[in-house]
Amino acid sequence: MKYSDPTKWDEVWFSEEQLTWLEQRVNYWESQGKPTFVFSHHVLPETVSGTRNNLYKSDYLQADRIMNILGAHKDAVLFTSHTHWDLNLSDWAVRKVVPGTGNLEGFTVVDTGAVQTQWTDNGSGGESALSGLENSGLQVEVTNDRVTIKARDFRRNQWIKEMNVPLHTKCAAAKPWTESMTYTNGDTVVWTNHTWRAKWWTRGEAPGTTGQWGVWEDQGTC
Repeated sequence: MKYSDPTKWDEVWFSEEQLTWLEQRVNYWESQGKPTFVFSHHVLPETVSGTRNNLYKSDYLQADRIMNILGAHKDAVLFTSHTHWDLNLSDWAVRKVVPGTGNLEGFTVVDTGAVQTQWTDNGSGGESALSGLENSGLQVEVTNDRVTIKARDFRRNQWIKEMNVPLHTKCAAAKPWTESMTYTNGDTVVWTNHTWRAKWWTRGEAPGTTGQWGVWEDQGTC
């Protein structure tokens, strides 16, 4: 925006088409039973480390619109990087509740740290630079029932901390099928990235192998 409006510095503007696209994609992946990962250099205010600092409160001109889109989805995860703030800080990852979205559990926002030029709170509303040798980042693991986000200190070759984000998809609510387990009418399991419902008593029959008239009814992909 600074190129078209000299009163702006680093603010980001989205067109209506872009905002509609973002909302449609998040809705789509939720309908598929998948978490949605959104990667953005810029940050949303009042979320992760550094975003309460005046330097980063106006990154997006339509911050409220973006917050409302993501805030409606429990399994949305926003990764942001603009602050470069230290992953050792307690608010490196948060759950953000957006009033009016109907989602009282909020969505997840994560600071990605930085491989170079890291900062931290200076105690008076600003920021202080850390050593140029500091180097950190994230590892993300996804399973049927959770997303695990781990912060890594690459300089010291050690883990800093981790956050487990429970998922709310239909696959998250079901347990993996087990050959030795007995299932009865109505039991639901996860197998080959689908959910399956048992129509009667069964044991040792793998979902997807019993045919159209068999015991397992395919409930769709996770």
